[in-house]
Amino acid sequence: MSEVPLMSLETLTDLIEQFLPIGEWGFTENVRVEAVEPFVIYNSEWCRIKFFVERNRYEEHLHISYGRLHAQNTGLRMKWNGKDCRCWYDYWDLYLIFYFLDDASPHDAYKAMFSFYEKGSPKHPLVQKHLDSGKSNNKSPSTELRVEQSLKFHSSIWSYYGLRFFELFDLRRPDLWEKYVNFLRGVYEPDDYERYFPPGKLPEYQVC
Repeated sequence: MSEVPLMSLETLTDLIEQFLPIGEWGFTENVRVEAVEPFVIYNSEWCRIKFFVERNRYEEHLHISYGRLHAQNTGLRMKWNGKDCRCWYDYWDLYLIFYFLDDASPHDAYKAMFSFYEKGSPKHPLVQKHLDSGKSNNKSPSTELRVEQSLKFHSSIWSYYGLRFFELFDLRRPDLWEKYVNFLRGVYEPDDYERYFPPGKLPEYQVC
């Protein structure tokens, strides 16, 4: 199997601007790092978005994460108010954010998350649409097609929730963030948390 050509950050940012309304929501490029696994971060008045390219010899994968404006450029954790916490949020975090914004109960969000891989289990409409889009071609998608599908998924999130989605991360809305943290505490009940996550792991609800 031959090695795949690497996607440049220029190509990635072109795709971002093509498939995400990045400028319409006031996002501007803040950080660009050319590295073995490059990334670019955009800032708005509400939050940060990080586009990180994970590479191995044969494939490239785009990871898209959201952070509050105090999130550090690198690393998933930081110190905030004297405590370790996660400061970047990706696919699984988004899944729970959807249920929070939909006013679902923590119990319903828990059931949806832990039954995700069960055949026939119901999925959130946004997630189901994204999964269906990946089944449209039996061939292995190219890197650019996978990136396009991922960006379109996030575009659908922005369209579906609008400003409510970004306001969740807004440092000017500590009341809303605290409500979300309490929601996460309800999702990760202590007994089930110990069953699914190893001792010493940073609790999933310890976010900032």
